[in-house]
Amino acid sequence: MKKLVGLLAFTVLFVLSSNAQNYFDIRLATQSINCETNEVCYDVQIKSGNERLWRFAGQNYRLFYNGALAEFSSVSGHLNEPYTQPEVVQNIQHLDLSAEGNLSFDSDISWLNYYIDMNTAQAGQILSPDVWTTTSSICFTSEVDLMENPDLCFEMVWAREELTFNYATAFVEVSEWVAVNSTNDLVDGKEYHDLDVENGDESCFALTCAGITPSYDSKIVLKSSDSLSNISCYAIQIKSSNSRIWTLGNRQFSLLYDGSQAEFHSAQSSISGSSASSLVDRVDTLSFPNGSTSVSFQDNLSAVSFAIDQDTDNVFIGNSYVEVAEVCLDFSNNSGTSECLEIVFGRSGLTEEYFSEITELYSGEDNSKANPNVFTDYNKCAAAPCPELDAPISKGDVRICEGEPFPFISVQEIEGYEVRWFTTPIGGVPIAQGAVYEPEMAGMLCIMQRPLMKILIAIVQKDLLWPC
Repeated sequence: MKKLVGLLAFTVLFVLSSNAQNYFDIRLATQSINCETNEVCYDVQIKSGNERLWRFAGQNYRLFYNGALAEFSSVSGHLNEPYTQPEVVQNIQHLDLSAEGNLSFDSDISWLNYYIDMNTAQAGQILSPDVWTTTSSICFTSEVDLMENPDLCFEMVWAREELTFNYATAFVEVSEWVAVNSTNDLVDGKEYHDLDVENGDESCFALTCAGITPSYDSKIVLKSSDSLSNISCYAIQIKSSNSRIWTLGNRQFSLLYDGSQAEFHSAQSSISGSSASSLVDRVDTLSFPNGSTSVSFQDNLSAVSFAIDQDTDNVFIGNSYVEVAEVCLDFSNNSGTSECLEIVFGRSGLTEEYFSEITELYSGEDNSKANPNVFTDYNKCAAAPCPELDAPISKGDVRICEGEPFPFISVQEIEGYEVRWFTTPIGGVPIAQGAVYEPEMAGMLCIMQRPLMKILIAIVQKDLLWPC
C-alpha cells in the first residue's frame, strides 16, 4: 500500500461578478532618477482594467518616446517563472515621423518594442483591479541638460491603435492565461497612462535635481489581521506632495492609539537597506492632563515611537504611495468600549512631543527634513453585519497517492456569482478564480465563517494509508 497524500480542498468564496470581457490598464512608475549620471528608470506596471481577477500570459510592450531628450539603455524583468526575461525586438532611434501623426515629439521620435513570454503549461499570475503588478523596468540616459532645465520634460506614449496607428501597426498586448497551453489574445487595453509634463517631476527631472525641499503626505492603512492571535498590522505609507521625486532617508514615526483597546506588539521597516539598531525607540503609556491633544481616546492615550536608519539611497518617493514601515498591535486584552479604532500620527500642533519626521537622503547623507503636508490617520468603525451567502458546495473529495500529481478539485457554480480560492480563512489574496482549481501544494485549514461568505475546507492528511 502507498501512503495517502491527501483529501484536497481550499477556501472558496463566491462574489458578485459579470461576464464582461477582461481588460488591462498600463502605466509607468518612476523607479529611480540619477542626477549625476543622467539616468532615469521606470517600472512598467499592469493591472486588471475591470472588476475581475484574471491570469495574464505573454506580453508585448511597445512605446514611443522623445528621442531628442533621451535614449533607451536597458530593460530588466521582475516576473519569476513561468515567465521569461524581457527580449528587445526593436530599438529604433531618432526617426522623423512628423508627416505621419500628431505626437508633440514626432520630429525626433524613438521606438522601443520588447516582449515577455511564458511557459503556458504552468498557471499565469493573477491580475487584480486593485494592485499594480510590476512586470519589467526600462532605463534611459540623456546627453542634454534634461536634469537641470525645468523647460524640458521627457515624454513617452504607449502604442495603441487609436493614437499611434499612423506610426506603426504594433501595439501593447497582454494575453490571458485560460488553461494549460491555452491563452486568449483578445484582451483590450482600457487605460493607458502615458508620461508627459502633467506627471510633474516623473517627466520634468529638474524638479528633482534642483534641490527643492521635498514634502510628503502620509497615511496609515490596515495591512493584515489575524483573528487567532488578535494581532493586526498596519502599513505606514508616504508619497511626494509637491511634484518632486526625492530619496528616502532616516525617519521616525510616532503613533497614538487607545491603550484600552490594544497594546504595542512590533514595528519594523518595510524597506530593504534599513538599519534596525534603533528601530523601536520607546513605548509608553501617556497622559496629557493639560489637554495638549485633541483625540477621542484622551483618557487612555498610548503611544509608540520608533526610528529607522536608511543605509541605502535607492528608495525614491514619488507621486504614488510607498510603504515604508509596519506597526502591529495586540488586541488580546481589549477592554475598550468604543466601536471605532483610531491610530493617529503624532505631529506638531497635535502633541507636545512624539512627532513623526522624515528626511531626504542626498549623495549618501541626510540632506534636509522633508516637510509634512497631509496626515491621514486610521479611523475605522465596526461595520454592521452583512447577510451571509450560501456556502459553496463541493463536488466531492478526491484522493491521491504518494508520488501522484495533485488532481483538480471543484465546486458547484451558482449563477450570478464568481468562485475565488484562498489559502487562508480570513483575509489574504485570492490565488485562483473559477469553479475548478488545480492545487500546487498540500495544506491544512480549520473551518470558519465570516460575513458575506462561508468557508468550505477539506483537510490534507499525510499520515493515513490508502490502497493504491
